[in-house]
Amino acid sequence: MFKKTRLLWKIIRETGTDAIMGSFLALLLLSALVIWLAEPDMYTYGEAIWYCFTVASTIGFGDVVVHGTLARVISIVLSFYSVFVVAIVTAVVVNYFTQTMELRKKDSLAAITDKLEHLHELSRDELKELSARIRQKMNR
Repeated sequence: MFKKTRLLWKIIRETGTDAIMGSFLALLLLSALVIWLAEPDMYTYGEAIWYCFTVASTIGFGDVVVHGTLARVISIVLSFYSVFVVAIVTAVVVNYFTQTMELRKKDSLAAITDKLEHLHELSRDELKELSARIRQKMNR
Protein backbone atom coordinates (compact mmCIF):
# COMPACT_ATOMS: atom_id res chain seq x y z
CA MET A 1 0.00 0.00 0.00
CA PHE A 2 2.81 2.43 0.86
CA LYS A 3 4.43 1.82 -2.53
CA LYS A 4 1.22 2.81 -4.32
CA THR A 5 0.81 5.87 -2.10
CA ARG A 6 4.38 6.96 -2.86
CA LEU A 7 3.74 6.49 -6.59
CA LEU A 8 0.58 8.60 -6.36
CA TRP A 9 2.43 11.41 -4.57
CA LYS A 10 5.25 11.20 -7.13
CA ILE A 11 2.73 11.64 -9.95
CA ILE A 12 1.08 14.55 -8.14
CA ARG A 13 4.42 16.29 -7.58
CA GLU A 14 5.72 15.69 -11.13
CA THR A 15 2.57 17.06 -12.73
CA GLY A 16 2.31 20.15 -10.54
CA THR A 17 -0.99 19.01 -9.10
CA ASP A 18 0.45 19.44 -5.62
CA ALA A 19 0.04 23.21 -6.00
CA ILE A 20 -3.64 22.76 -6.82
CA MET A 21 -4.09 20.46 -3.84
CA GLY A 22 -2.19 22.89 -1.61
CA SER A 23 -4.38 25.78 -2.68
CA PHE A 24 -7.43 23.61 -2.03
CA LEU A 25 -6.22 22.82 1.49
CA ALA A 26 -5.52 26.51 2.11
CA LEU A 27 -9.00 27.43 0.85
CA LEU A 28 -10.57 24.78 3.06
CA LEU A 29 -8.74 25.99 6.18
CA LEU A 30 -9.37 29.67 5.39
CA SER A 31 -13.04 28.96 4.69
CA ALA A 32 -13.29 27.16 8.01
CA LEU A 33 -11.73 30.13 9.79
CA VAL A 34 -14.10 32.67 8.19
CA ILE A 35 -17.13 30.47 8.82
CA TRP A 36 -16.07 29.90 12.42
CA LEU A 37 -15.76 33.66 12.96
CA ALA A 38 -18.94 34.56 11.04
CA GLU A 39 -21.32 31.91 12.32
CA PRO A 40 -22.59 32.31 15.89
CA ASP A 41 -23.57 28.61 16.12
CA MET A 42 -20.09 27.42 15.13
CA TYR A 43 -18.46 26.89 18.53
CA THR A 44 -15.02 25.55 17.58
CA TYR A 45 -12.60 25.81 14.68
CA GLY A 46 -12.61 22.00 14.50
CA GLU A 47 -16.36 22.05 13.98
CA ALA A 48 -15.88 24.57 11.15
CA ILE A 49 -13.23 22.34 9.55
CA TRP A 50 -15.61 19.38 9.82
CA TYR A 51 -18.35 21.41 8.17
CA CYS A 52 -16.00 22.48 5.34
CA PHE A 53 -14.85 18.90 4.85
CA THR A 54 -18.43 17.67 4.48
CA VAL A 55 -19.12 20.48 1.99
CA ALA A 56 -15.92 19.83 0.00
CA SER A 57 -16.43 16.09 -0.13
CA THR A 58 -20.09 16.58 -1.09
CA ILE A 59 -21.08 14.28 1.76
CA GLY A 60 -23.14 16.91 3.55
CA PHE A 61 -24.12 15.00 6.69
CA GLY A 62 -26.18 17.93 7.93
CA ASP A 63 -24.97 17.60 11.51
CA VAL A 64 -23.38 21.05 11.25
CA VAL A 65 -25.12 23.75 9.21
CA VAL A 66 -24.61 27.43 8.52
CA HIS A 67 -27.27 30.12 8.41
CA GLY A 68 -25.48 33.34 7.46
CA THR A 69 -25.18 34.62 3.91
CA LEU A 70 -21.38 34.89 4.03
CA ALA A 71 -21.00 31.32 5.27
CA ARG A 72 -23.38 30.04 2.59
CA VAL A 73 -21.50 31.86 -0.17
CA ILE A 74 -18.21 30.43 1.10
CA SER A 75 -19.80 26.97 1.17
CA ILE A 76 -20.84 27.34 -2.47
CA VAL A 77 -17.37 28.49 -3.56
CA LEU A 78 -15.72 25.69 -1.59
CA SER A 79 -18.02 23.03 -3.05
CA PHE A 80 -17.44 24.20 -6.65
CA TYR A 81 -13.69 24.39 -6.14
CA SER A 82 -13.55 20.94 -4.56
CA VAL A 83 -15.38 19.38 -7.51
CA PHE A 84 -12.82 20.89 -9.90
CA VAL A 85 -9.88 19.76 -7.76
CA VAL A 86 -11.17 16.17 -7.62
CA ALA A 87 -11.71 16.20 -11.39
CA ILE A 88 -8.24 17.61 -12.09
CA VAL A 89 -6.43 15.18 -9.78
CA THR A 90 -8.34 12.23 -11.23
CA ALA A 91 -7.58 13.35 -14.79
CA VAL A 92 -3.88 13.81 -14.04
CA VAL A 93 -3.52 10.35 -12.48
CA VAL A 94 -5.47 8.61 -15.27
CA ASN A 95 -3.50 10.48 -17.95
CA TYR A 96 -0.20 9.55 -16.29
CA PHE A 97 -1.05 5.85 -16.27
CA THR A 98 -2.39 5.97 -19.85
CA GLN A 99 0.82 7.56 -21.09
CA THR A 100 2.90 5.04 -19.15
CA MET A 101 1.04 2.15 -20.79
CA GLU A 102 1.44 3.73 -24.25
CA LEU A 103 5.20 4.11 -23.70
CA ARG A 104 5.49 0.48 -22.64
CA LYS A 105 3.58 -0.59 -25.73
CA LYS A 106 5.79 1.54 -28.01
CA ASP A 107 8.96 0.18 -26.38
CA SER A 108 7.74 -3.37 -26.87
CA LEU A 109 6.83 -2.75 -30.51
CA ALA A 110 10.17 -1.05 -31.12
CA ALA A 111 12.01 -4.09 -29.76
CA ILE A 112 10.00 -6.44 -31.98
CA THR A 113 10.55 -4.20 -35.02
CA ASP A 114 14.28 -4.15 -34.34
CA LYS A 115 14.38 -7.95 -34.23
CA LEU A 116 12.33 -8.18 -37.42
CA GLU A 117 14.83 -5.94 -39.18
CA HIS A 118 17.65 -8.28 -38.12
CA LEU A 119 15.97 -11.64 -38.73
CA HIS A 120 18.98 -13.05 -40.51
CA GLU A 121 21.10 -12.56 -37.38
CA LEU A 122 18.73 -14.39 -34.99
CA SER A 123 19.21 -17.94 -33.79
CA ARG A 124 16.51 -20.58 -34.10
CA ASP A 125 15.49 -20.12 -30.44
CA GLU A 126 15.34 -16.34 -30.83
CA LEU A 127 13.13 -16.76 -33.90
CA LYS A 128 10.75 -19.01 -31.94
CA GLU A 129 10.62 -16.47 -29.09
CA LEU A 130 9.95 -13.63 -31.53
CA SER A 131 7.21 -15.62 -33.23
CA ALA A 132 5.55 -16.31 -29.87
CA ARG A 133 5.73 -12.63 -28.87
CA ILE A 134 4.17 -11.54 -32.16
CA ARG A 135 1.35 -14.09 -31.80
CA GLN A 136 0.76 -12.85 -28.25
CA LYS A 137 0.57 -9.22 -29.43
CA MET A 138 -1.79 -10.15 -32.28
CA ASN A 139 -4.19 -11.99 -29.94
CA ARG A 140 -4.69 -9.00 -27.66
